[in-house]
Amino acid sequence: MHGSVLSSFQKFATARFGILHWEAIAREAGAKSHVYLPTQIYPDGEALALFAAAARYASVSSQQLQDQFGEYLAPAFLKLYRAMIPPEWTTLDIAANSVLIVHRVIRMRNSEAGAPKWNAVRVSDAEVQITYSSRRGMCGLFVGVMRGFTSELGDVVDVSESRCTHRGDDACLIVLRRRAD
Repeated sequence: MHGSVLSSFQKFATARFGILHWEAIAREAGAKSHVYLPTQIYPDGEALALFAAAARYASVSSQQLQDQFGEYLAPAFLKLYRAMIPPEWTTLDIAANSVLIVHRVIRMRNSEAGAPKWNAVRVSDAEVQITYSSRRGMCGLFVGVMRGFTSELGDVVDVSESRCTHRGDDACLIVLRRRAD
């Protein structure tokens, strides 16, 4: 997993739980490091163990914790990708073009990155459907980022997951739908 994600997770967990609890979460996860550098790549297993340990600490599922972390990440992602996002775009526009935006940056930074696979389809002016699959099983993070975008951009969009690999489906289906006025 890319160090920028783990570095951000460390900030999220420290802000939410405090530094002493972050250290306990890292120990429980068996993390080799308690400090993550944004420029490094870390084992996926270590990252997943950190998410699971923090979820236990917060008494929520790992999916729920990833969702919360995704919402936390959204402002930073918007800032990071701002040069690639036209100012008039809404959350639905970003979601519909997310594959092009995110994968371009991921590949520029690390051509070996094991990025998740997803396909976004603009079903209508009011709806985008995203089919998402990842060997890491981190669809909750993706859902949280999309929810965070709606909040940051002031859009009135519902984000739901009608299919999920954690419920036995072969891929996740994330639906973003603008609410009727």
